Order: sequence, then structure tokens, then C-alpha cells
Amino acid sequence: MSNKTHTNKIIISRLINNYLFPHKLKILFALLMMVISAGATGLHAWLVRPALDEVLIKGDKEMLFLIPIAIIFVTMCKGIATYLHSFQMSKVAHTIIAKLQSEMFEKLMYFNLKFYNDSKSGNLISRLINDTYFLRMAIVKTVTGVIKDFLVIIFLLGNMFYQSWELTIFSFFAFPLAIWPIKKIGKSIRKITHNIQNEIAVFSNVLSESIKGIRQVKAYNQEEYEKTKSFKTIEQIKNYFIRSAFISNRLSPLMEFIGSLAIALSIYAG
Repeated sequence: MSNKTHTNKIIISRLINNYLFPHKLKILFALLMMVISAGATGLHAWLVRPALDEVLIKGDKEMLFLIPIAIIFVTMCKGIATYLHSFQMSKVAHTIIAKLQSEMFEKLMYFNLKFYNDSKSGNLISRLINDTYFLRMAIVKTVTGVIKDFLVIIFLLGNMFYQSWELTIFSFFAFPLAIWPIKKIGKSIRKITHNIQNEIAVFSNVLSESIKGIRQVKAYNQEEYEKTKSFKTIEQIKNYFIRSAFISNRLSPLMEFIGSLAIALSIYAG
């Protein structure tokens, strides 16, 4: 195990024990709402078949009344559950980040002057604001998204097995095709995100130094130099964000193509 991996595990363990665990009841409530939302998604998909068979094909008048009500009810349950789990996780994330920023600022106040002489103010500001913002997004978007999507997959797979277990097993052959691009794209995005954080720290430092030293900049006619330095960093950040969008936005159409390929093969196989 590399030192970096070991350090990351220690940081994650500390984050869970010191910051996430105190909010365990709120997180459990959010998880419950995720289960309801995912279950409603699966139930929504299940209702499509009786809607087609009983209402459109057989013309069952009783089902014509019941199924639309069921669809509306399931959709309302999904919407309420989605809202509650999203709000609860956002609340937890903002509380954790506020605590983390307060602790970081408190530590900064008690560091000795040598630390400040060796550190750039822009980097410290970036760590306190931008890096914690990425952590907030990781808690709200990544953790919530991964758990919810996993639950949705479980419920939809259950529905698929109920409808046709043969076609469901056959569709599993598409899964290996999806693993490699997901891993490849995820690795690239992590690398780009790390570069973005570094460049934002550099830009924060350049901005801080330029504003604090504006008298010296004007006294020595260094406006063009400072402008060039800032523009170069801004351009680098822009390029990293565009690169991130270029890579991450490939995933959705790629997954849709693999899914359509699985559907086409399933239909061909009968």
C-alpha cells in the first residue's frame, strides 16, 4: 500500500468518525428517503406494463381509472422523497463544511509566523474556501448520487427479473462493456479535478498578492506583468474545466449506446 493511499484512508476515516457520524440519524433518514425514491422509480417502471396491457390493449375501464391514480401517487411519493433526501444531505454537508472551515480558521490563528512566511496567502484562502467547496459537492452529489443510483438499479433489476428473467440475464453481457469506460473516465476526472484545485490555489495567491501589493505594482509599472500572469492562470483553469466537461459528458451517450446495444441483442435473441 502506498503512502498516499494510506493517508487517504486515514483522512476518510477521520471525516467519517468526526464529521459524518454525529449526523448519523439525519443521514439514516436521508437513506430511507433514497430507498423510497428508488422504490418509486422501480414501481413507476413496473406500472408501464399493466398500463399497456390492461388499458391500451384490453381496454379495461377499471384499470383506466386505477393506473393513472397509481402513477400520480407513485410520482408524488418519489418527488417528496427525492426532495427530503436532497435537502437533508445538503443540510448535513453545509453543517460539516461550516465546522471544518471554523476548525481550519482556528488552527490558522494559532500557527506561528514562520508558517505564514513559508506559505502563500492565496493558497491558504483557496484551501479554506475552494477545497471545502469540492468536499461539499462530494458529500451532496457524489455520495448521494452513488447510493441512490445503486438503489434504483436494484429495484429496476428486480422489475426486470419479474418481467423476464431470461432477457435480464442476457442483458448482463453489456455490463463488462460499461466497466472499462467508467473506470477510465473516472480516473481522468479525478486527475483534472486535482489540477483545477491547484490552479485555483495559484490564482487565489496571484489575486491576493496583486491586490495587496497594488501600490508596488503601480509604482514599478507592473500592471502588464500582473495581468499576463493572471490571464495565464485563468486560461489554464478554463482549459481544465473544458477538458473535464469534454471527458465527463462522453459517459452518458456511451452508456446509452451500450444500453441500446443490449436491447437490440435481446430483441434479436427473442
